[in-house]
Amino acid sequence: MSQTVGIQKARETPDLAWDLIDMALQPGPQSCWGSDLQNAMANVNVKYRDGVEKRITPLSEALVPPYAQISELSDKRTDQWNRIVGQ
Repeated sequence: MSQTVGIQKARETPDLAWDLIDMALQPGPQSCWGSDLQNAMANVNVKYRDGVEKRITPLSEALVPPYAQISELSDKRTDQWNRIVGQ
């Protein structure tokens, strides 16, 4: 299961929002979140609590889906579905 946290700064918000974003991407906060969630974090300088790092798959060993092929098949499957269901 993939997990993503999005942090946005709206156009009319104070510049203080940038400070929150900068803080959230620092190794310290990401270390806490990564250790608690037992997930890899975006910041490569994160240090996880003892025992957590061995449970996180290194990026070099992660399996990445072939997104280009999936996209090509998705269009074909959608057309096939529409022909079958649309009858």
